Amino acid sequence: MLLPNLVSLTRLPLALAFPFCVQWPAVALAVLVLAGGTDVLDGWLARRRGETTAMGTLIDPLADKIFVAVVLASLVIEQLIPAWVVLLLVTREIGQVLLLAWRMTRSHRESGAGNGQPLANLAGKLTTALQFASVAAALVIGSWVAPLFVLTAVVGITAAITYWSRELAPIAGPG
Repeated sequence: MLLPNLVSLTRLPLALAFPFCVQWPAVALAVLVLAGGTDVLDGWLARRRGETTAMGTLIDPLADKIFVAVVLASLVIEQLIPAWVVLLLVTREIGQVLLLAWRMTRSHRESGAGNGQPLANLAGKLTTALQFASVAAALVIGSWVAPLFVLTAVVGITAAITYWSRELAPIAGPG
């Protein structure tokens, strides 16, 4: 187990802690910032130490998705955001799940794609940042941050389209 993977895995206990501190916005924000920091740090460490692995490409996004799912469920349960907002905040993930399902039904595999996970792109990283900003705003301001939710959805859709475009490009061929 390499250090970058261990850093990724720290998001799991943070996900477990979040529901217990969501009533205290300052503490919940601290957990959110800590999780965001581990998300940046694990990738930086992997590149810096030359420890980018297939296991890491699986652990990192899985830890991200578990953390986001727990946070969003906690916000809905505490009525800090309406349930329908979750769909806006997870548009990229919906696109990724559909892409993964499509890949699993196809015999073709894109080289370098790693365990069925789309490679990161700018829109994907921006979506993650906007998800964190949306959750932070919901904790501090409440659910009246609809423009931020919509922006997160638009960027998430852009990221999903980019993942799909990269997947389909080898099939479509030049042209």
